[in-house]
This record gives sequence, structure tokens and C-alpha cells, in this order.
Amino acid sequence: MTEPVPGAAALTKGIQVLKLLSEIGRPANLAHLQKVTGMPKATLHRILQALMSEGLVRQDFYDKTFQLGFGLLRMTRIMLEDLRLPELSRDVLETLRDQTGETVHLAVPEPAGVTYIAVHRSTHPVGTVGTIGSISPYHCSSAGKAIAAFDPGVTTRILAADLQALMPATLTDPATLSADLEKTRKRGYATNFEEEFPDVFGIGVPVMDRHGRPVASISITIPGYRFEAERTESIVTAAKVASGQISDRL
Repeated sequence: MTEPVPGAAALTKGIQVLKLLSEIGRPANLAHLQKVTGMPKATLHRILQALMSEGLVRQDFYDKTFQLGFGLLRMTRIMLEDLRLPELSRDVLETLRDQTGETVHLAVPEPAGVTYIAVHRSTHPVGTVGTIGSISPYHCSSAGKAIAAFDPGVTTRILAADLQALMPATLTDPATLSADLEKTRKRGYATNFEEEFPDVFGIGVPVMDRHGRPVASISITIPGYRFEAERTESIVTAAKVASGQISDRL
């Protein structure tokens, strides 16, 4: 065990937990982490809660195991292009961008929202562009709702939260948002009609792992002046094909 720096024992223990999760390389339960670290259960639980609040550790909703969180990506955005998910999906997302002509984003979940880890710019002179490392809330972005609708833990958390209205169209009423997420589950895609930014429309689909759980989402954003409702079906179809291809590669 690393010797704690005077006055920074808690920080040292937190770093120890992060290193351990990295070395294990797979989700671990509380009992295993406690056995390996030798920390009291209450201490370890507090450290994990603090790390999860910052997105540095995430807990599986189903089996309650812990693993490294996507919040670490914000600290290493320069290295994002070298990460496995953006790289293995690059050609798929570029094809989707060429098919739709619009900006395509790849996002991953973390406690505060979804973090964008890849952006493929529109082929049009004017397009809507997110930035790598930026975060969108779950309740008002197509990328966020595409994940929230298929993750019971995220659904429960955001419906119980104090939802902030970023735009007049933002869904802040839990009942209305719940209905919107249910609609997303049934049709397999999420929409964002000026709910996060003015004059920006979005369509998002989840990327599932082999257990049928959302590990990422693909979103296509379109400027309002170029959005045509009749294009929705073709964009959704292309996005679902791309999602399936990435899932297969994962």
C-alpha cells in the first residue's frame, strides 16, 4: 500500500482504489475491494461514493459492482483520439456523417450526463458541432436520453432530480420526461427539439453491449433551418445500423 502523504491520507486511499480498479481490469464488488485494500467497509464505501460523485468510478445498476468511470476522460481529453471506442467506431461514424450530411457525435455515460468522446463534423458549410470532452445533461439531449431510456438506474436518478430548464422546450416535469423516455424505449431512438440549445435538433440512438445495456450513444445534430421531419426515418435507420455495427465490434 502506498504510504500516505501527511495531510492527504484520504486522497491517497482514493488513488489506491482507482489504481486497484485499473489493475483488476474488470468490475469488482465491495467485498473484493475491501479484502484487497484492507480498508474498513465504511471508509471504503465513503471513498467510492466520493469517486462516483465525480464520475471517476461507476457502479453497475444490476450487480452493484464497481469499475472506472468515464469522468476520467475529461482529465485526458488530449488522449481521447487514442481510446478504443472512438477508434473502432471512426469509419462507422464517418459513413453515418456522409449518409446524413450532418454532425455525428459519440457519447458515453457518467453521473452528471453524457460525455462526448468523438465528433465528426457536418459536410455542410454550417453545422452544429459539439466538442470532445463536453457534457450534455441526460434529460434534454438526444445523446443523453438515448442512454437514460435504456438504463433503469439513470432513469430513476434523473426522474428524482431537480431538472433544470436550459430552453423553453426542456422537459422538467418528471411525468412528461418519463413518458418521453418510454416513447424512446418503444421506438428505439431519442429526439431533442431545441431542448438543450436554440435552433438545434437532435436524434440519438443507444449503443448496446452484449448484455443489452447502453454503453454509449450516437447522436446526429441538425440546425433548425435545415431540419426536415420527413428525413427522421432515414436518419434513424442509418443511425441504428451504425449502432449495431459498433456493438458488434465491441
